[in-house]
Amino acid sequence: MKKKKRISYFVSCISFQVSVETQSLKFEKLARVANGESFLVVPRIKCTSHVPITLTNSSLSLASEVHQIGTDAASNVVNTELSEGEMGVDCFCIAVDDKLVANSAVTLGQYVLYWKR
Repeated sequence: MKKKKRISYFVSCISFQVSVETQSLKFEKLARVANGESFLVVPRIKCTSHVPITLTNSSLSLASEVHQIGTDAASNVVNTELSEGEMGVDCFCIAVDDKLVANSAVTLGQYVLYWKR
């Protein structure tokens, strides 16, 4: 009787990359934003997995110095399936409180992405 040998391999795979850009309301890139002025936060999700992924939801958890413009903050990537090389884009309109010191660095918050294979 032959003995069977079981071998397991674990492969680490980065399924996607997220890059975030700030843009004006005219969709122009911004290096800086002014206090009190509205601007866009645009996360781009690029699929790097050979197996398709589904983006089930996303949200923006803002820092206390930052507020969202408008009340409808629905994710643009809900139930979006991405294959390798494809990209999904979200967009949120926000503003930094005008009470902050000018020319100071501010953390905007966290982009939270829910996904599955």
